[in-house]
Amino acid sequence: QSSNSRGGVIAPTDRERETLAAADLVTVATSGQKSDAARYNRQVALIEDGIDLEEVSSARTSAPVFVADLSEGRPVVGYLGAIGDWIDLDLVRSLAASYPRSLLLMVGEDQIDAALELADIPNVRIIEPTSVSDGRSYQPTFDVCISPFRIQPAPSADE
Repeated sequence: QSSNSRGGVIAPTDRERETLAAADLVTVATSGQKSDAARYNRQVALIEDGIDLEEVSSARTSAPVFVADLSEGRPVVGYLGAIGDWIDLDLVRSLAASYPRSLLLMVGEDQIDAALELADIPNVRIIEPTSVSDGRSYQPTFDVCISPFRIQPAPSADE
């Protein structure tokens, strides 16, 4: 289902219903989407964002030691993932200003020169890992994880 700019749900279009019904498998990110999609297709897989607990648990022992030096005992607010145009840098800036006694650590490929854009903020650091596993090794150092994504309308079925 699509949503309008006020967050209300809009019924799927005929084309969206046809597409859902014709698909071999429909993947969704929320249980609400799953129940909606199941009205048109029996093969619906719920794939939520999440973590591999075993991987994170083993990473705790190999987390980068220098993050403790960077944080200087402050709580670490972390983001793990590519840093692209979907990241709301104004939100990051506002969050850093609202929590000046925290370290806001963004770990991922900086595709938009966010490090330059945010260089004047003393409690923001951007680290570009050398590999996916290197990036994941930072996650256990986070006291809280964030997803500072821009709020954008959902794409239509034609996009």
